[in-house]
Amino acid sequence: LDQSNDPQVPSDAQRATAKLELRPTDKDFLRVVFSANASRFQVPNRVDAQARGERSTQDLKGNSQTITWLRQLGTAFTLDVVAYRRTASAVLDATSAQPLSATQDRELDHQGVNAVVSYASGSHRVKAGVQFDRNPVREQFTMVGSGTEPDSLEAQFDPAYGGEAFVFSGDRVGRNLGVFIQDTFSPVEDLNISVGVRADRYRLIVEESAISPRVGAAYHLHGTGTVFRGSYSRLFMPPFAENLLLSSSAEARALSPLEGGGEDVRPERQHAFEFGVQQALATHAKLDLAYYRKDARNVADVDQLLDTTVTFPLSVARGLAEGIEARLDVP
Repeated sequence: LDQSNDPQVPSDAQRATAKLELRPTDKDFLRVVFSANASRFQVPNRVDAQARGERSTQDLKGNSQTITWLRQLGTAFTLDVVAYRRTASAVLDATSAQPLSATQDRELDHQGVNAVVSYASGSHRVKAGVQFDRNPVREQFTMVGSGTEPDSLEAQFDPAYGGEAFVFSGDRVGRNLGVFIQDTFSPVEDLNISVGVRADRYRLIVEESAISPRVGAAYHLHGTGTVFRGSYSRLFMPPFAENLLLSSSAEARALSPLEGGGEDVRPERQHAFEFGVQQALATHAKLDLAYYRKDARNVADVDQLLDTTVTFPLSVARGLAEGIEARLDVP
């Protein structure tokens, strides 16, 4: 890769952060955090692209604000509330690229609040909370054929051969709502148990809900210095939002050779199991062995448009990962 590109196009980056912490009363704690960042850089060229005079640049900007309030409620309860907003924008200028030139202007906002109540009594450590996110998304993308070969796939976008530019513009507001409750406790000596359940409701391109139970246990045998453990988790993960509108659009599906233009990118759902044992080797070492298995549907992944920085979310229909891990710790 020739990363020199054009010395007349400067690359730079800026970042600013600020934090304020207050303790207005003995029972309250407040934290306010602000950050802003921006960068401009040239997309690295291949040697042949550099020789053709391709000059692609990208501008990234973002800022975030977070307010945290921690309140002590008596001796057993604690309230933790976080309000946040994060925004990020990206502008790509690849008009000199061949055989497809592209421009992009997109913005992703993330606004939300998370409230958690914690309770501690005896061996119990209980947490319950609710989280709400609002995600405005705006995307604009244009792709034009340039210097293409006749009858090539790219020629359909080249006006020189009667093609038309690919143009997309869209915006939508996504929403996520989640509630959860969990507890960590020890019903008998040397046995620790963690249980919890979470409910999620996701909506952007598709609308789906999920109930995610989770349980884990560990037992310590003092006589032999052995710890047995096991866990199960059901996970629900929404797809990446960057360029999700574009890749799910009717304009993009019209280019697909698949019947119907493909499927919607859906949230990943995963069943994760792990079983392990940890053994102390005298006072000099510790051996840890674990077996894990993950069964997933709609496994999240991304693809890239040629040599640009434009990536698109996609998903693999099904996936299975399992294996054994071994670790030896020697102080």
